Amino acid sequence: MQKEGKKKRAGTDLNFKEEPSPRTLLRWFWSYERSGYRAIGLQENYSNSGNRTPRFPPEAMALLTRCVQGYATRRRKTKKRIIEDTQAAFEEMNSRRLAEGMRPWPVPGASTVRRAIGKLDKFYVACQRYGLDATRKKFAVFENGVSSLYPAERIEIDECEIDVMTLATNSFIWHLLSEEERKRVPRGRRWMYVAICATTRCILALHICKATSAAEAVKCLALVTRDKSDLARAAGAQCSWHQHAGLSAVVTDQGSAFIAFIFAQTVAALGGDHDAPAAATPWLRAFIERVFGTFNTDLFQEANGRTFSNPFERGDFDSKGSATLTDDQLAKMLIRYVVDVYHNRPHEGLQGEAPSDAWERLGTKYPIVPPPLPAERRAIFGLRTRRNVRGNGVVVCGVSYNSPQLQNHFIHGPDNEQHVQVRVNPEDMGAIDVLLGQEWVRCLPNGGGFEGIRLELWINKVREIRQRNHDLAQMKRHIVRAALEDIRAMNEEPWRLLSVTPFALSAKQINQVERSVFMGLELEPLADDPARSELTATTFQVTGRSESGELENGTDATVGLTAVTVCDDEIIPENDLVFRGRGDG
Repeated sequence: MQKEGKKKRAGTDLNFKEEPSPRTLLRWFWSYERSGYRAIGLQENYSNSGNRTPRFPPEAMALLTRCVQGYATRRRKTKKRIIEDTQAAFEEMNSRRLAEGMRPWPVPGASTVRRAIGKLDKFYVACQRYGLDATRKKFAVFENGVSSLYPAERIEIDECEIDVMTLATNSFIWHLLSEEERKRVPRGRRWMYVAICATTRCILALHICKATSAAEAVKCLALVTRDKSDLARAAGAQCSWHQHAGLSAVVTDQGSAFIAFIFAQTVAALGGDHDAPAAATPWLRAFIERVFGTFNTDLFQEANGRTFSNPFERGDFDSKGSATLTDDQLAKMLIRYVVDVYHNRPHEGLQGEAPSDAWERLGTKYPIVPPPLPAERRAIFGLRTRRNVRGNGVVVCGVSYNSPQLQNHFIHGPDNEQHVQVRVNPEDMGAIDVLLGQEWVRCLPNGGGFEGIRLELWINKVREIRQRNHDLAQMKRHIVRAALEDIRAMNEEPWRLLSVTPFALSAKQINQVERSVFMGLELEPLADDPARSELTATTFQVTGRSESGELENGTDATVGLTAVTVCDDEIIPENDLVFRGRGDG
């Protein structure tokens, strides 16, 4: 049998085993017969052979156990050190026993100590050596995770510090700076909030900020609930970023931004349920945790100013000196990667299906939670400030808003209530809300035409007009109409990406802009306008004073004295949210 299949060669040694004796052969046959003629009956029982009498007396076993317990401590001693300590302890004990006239104990060898260490409970050893949180991660028991059926059924949101050093400015300003000014621009790392759909793995929101806060987390929620195709076009993406929905279940960690009252209140107002699993359990939010790793390993490898995940990987690389990306360029890079690469790449967690294809497939099969209506978006995400009520309503950034209820309040309301709270949605200047008593009233712009106009675009356009016509005291309606048409044509301008960068508007910034850009600029109807009763505006009217202190262009002194009154201290920080199903239209 040993030579079978081989070429015979003289002198080759052949090894043969001794044949069994007749008694052994019979014993095997009897075992085979007793087992019902099954081969398992021929298995030997050598594992139970040997001398199993303990070599160490009970007192010595107790000493060995105490020495071995030194391995399960936060000092994290090596097995070699435990072996040395154990043998030293036995030798010291034997010296005392010999001095007392007793027989010495046998000193355990290295293999004996290793076997004793191996008998310790693994979970107990890991807890003692590395801590409870690290042990939970190591011995986490999981199957397929939480199941979800339709798109946006489970949305996971988290924050992360970006592993790229960026310039604390935007590209428009950067191109206007000199070399000396560019060197003085601060460099630093930004934070980003990301929201992902656990069902389809589609990224529903991405927001960059200077520091983490509940207000920045709410901005991420605002992006989740709206179509972001305009941002994708501004970033130069070839695909649309239409994935958005209302909230069903929102899962976060227990960070300070997510356990804040304003975040929980916003989630409740959007009709969602907030789930914050126990701390130090990232596997309960596995999808969003993995996305950050994908960004670091796949996207940021090509970015200048990379900081790497730890100092050892960074080495002597100068992250700050090599930083070249501005905030809007970083946003463009992230959005293009998400829309054109991540959403269209086969995903292992979807059995090779792309996230965008999974969204389309499940979106046609199951209904998606509808996003909030415009009135609800103003109630939930609108910026709150105060304005004075005048004959033409309230003025926000040069645009006067009015309504029959506001007119009635101006005529019949008490004088001490003419300073009202105003709620503005920076994404749409087509309407605002004014708090009259206990009710929020919708007010429309005098003259209309502002539907879908973003506040940032309007401020930029007015600043451009006033810089070009700095001495212009009156701008006709055709100028306003042309400005609005230009704004609508700016939907694909890259600077629209500022809405997802740290340069997004706040209520305080709106007040500051009104003092600088819109001071004296107001959209009002003319006296001879036949549509005045319908709140239709026909001109921009700028009031101001000349160097002599007189009002220019013969404007009424009363109009000049009733310019917009703002107070930074009176910005309303609270969110008196209107819950889903109770919008005021």
